[in-house]
Amino acid sequence: MAALALGVSRLACISDCQELVLMSNTGGHANELDGILADFDLFRSMFLSMFVHFVPRSKNYGAEALASASLLSCILSSICGV
Repeated sequence: MAALALGVSRLACISDCQELVLMSNTGGHANELDGILADFDLFRSMFLSMFVHFVPRSKNYGAEALASASLLSCILSSICGV
């Protein structure tokens, strides 16, 4: 919760999953997203406001590249036992 430690009171999140954004912002329910939606509910209780915005993956290349590199790093760490 580095954002809280830095004094951030409003949080904006970005996702390339339209269904997740819709469910998060309308209080909807989808079994496969329940874990993430529960995390968002927790964040909403910690910040003055939180909103999730949709950005297509094709428009957010930097974040996509970072996420892919992080996933690869986790996989390699798991395989190599690091």
